[in-house]
Amino acid sequence: MKLILILMFFLSFPFFKKGYAQPLGCLRTSTSTVYRDNLLGLWGGRTLSTLCAPGAGPSTKYANIVVLSTTPCNIELLGSGVLVRYNELNCNLDLYNFLLVIPMTLFGYWRIRMGSYINTDIN
Repeated sequence: MKLILILMFFLSFPFFKKGYAQPLGCLRTSTSTVYRDNLLGLWGGRTLSTLCAPGAGPSTKYANIVVLSTTPCNIELLGSGVLVRYNELNCNLDLYNFLLVIPMTLFGYWRIRMGSYINTDIN
């Protein structure tokens, strides 16, 4: 009975959501950039991209948009965007696994084909 209660306790953790407030920013959709500093009603200063660059490392940060609103906001003097709530996350290197799978598959296929030609004469 104790084991069942312990298992139920630990298996219930994925159903709890982390309760923290996401920061507010202004998203310029044309450049996929979130402006993070608000000074006197104008967003500007520090920016954060919503995409990971192709050469990004695991310490590179990007903005994961959580809530996209239709409320307009002003960026610097002449720009405009929409208010968003976002999480600041590190770029994930797993996004580039598909680039490694294709060459490794072709290399494995080539090695198997070459091995079948080499081992045909076993007498």
